[in-house]
Amino acid sequence: MSTGELKLRAIVSMSQLILGILLFISGLILYLTPHGRAQEFILFMSRGSWRYWHDIFAFAFSGSSLIHIYFNFRSLKVLARRLFS
Repeated sequence: MSTGELKLRAIVSMSQLILGILLFISGLILYLTPHGRAQEFILFMSRGSWRYWHDIFAFAFSGSSLIHIYFNFRSLKVLARRLFS
């Protein structure tokens, strides 16, 4: 395994961690704020802006998850065999 691949794996893992935290925070804010207050600002952004960023974080997290699965497919295959055997 080359150092370039290791760096890319580390970047993907860290991006998943950061995006997961951001996704959790934005989802929590959207869950806790009332639905009828779209124009009020919550932590410097409107509810619509929070929804927009929540969607962006979700798409980015999904993309990084696919890359993560690509890099760790062999390990996932071994774990699946152990789990289902």
